[in-house]
Amino acid sequence: MGYWDEKYESTSFGERSWSQVLPGPSLAFIKANADRRSASIIDIGSGASRLFDDLLEVGFTDLTALDISQFALAELQSRVGPEVQYICTSILEWEPDRNYEVVHDRAVFHFLTQTTEQDRYKEILLRALAGGGIFVIGTFGPQGPDQCSGLPVSRWSVDELREFFGPQLQLIDSSYETHETPWGSRQQFSWAVFKNSK
Repeated sequence: MGYWDEKYESTSFGERSWSQVLPGPSLAFIKANADRRSASIIDIGSGASRLFDDLLEVGFTDLTALDISQFALAELQSRVGPEVQYICTSILEWEPDRNYEVVHDRAVFHFLTQTTEQDRYKEILLRALAGGGIFVIGTFGPQGPDQCSGLPVSRWSVDELREFFGPQLQLIDSSYETHETPWGSRQQFSWAVFKNSK
């Protein structure tokens, strides 16, 4: 059993530091930048996120969840059913077989602490993101924790994200958020929205 399978199997939604009852920034950025409810959207490292419940509720129809944990995807599928497509793999091993108009990632990228991993992520992202498509990322900010769920993490400012993902991806929006864990810890997130200029 993998690391994240154990995390999901041994905890409930409210016991996970990354859980959000309302995924506010994610939903707001997607709604503001996806101009059609039929836009193809993939969530990288979806876990069992409530984001899909909210996207379905407002009318989005082409949704894909990608996560390394089969337990996370099973939990998600038991809640939202077959209206979402499911891909169980690591982002670093994913081979996209289509392009997506929106790629969303909240809290995966910061677990990639090696330059080779970060470069591989960017390579796969650029293959998956449609021309003119939108990339929404939420990752630990400069004042965020230096580890999460027992693993080391990297921290990124908006300017650092812009430098890393440019020049093909152009920053069009950004913000900082303080996420409060179920036990009251506060974590700074950097949010950035990019448009694929290709």
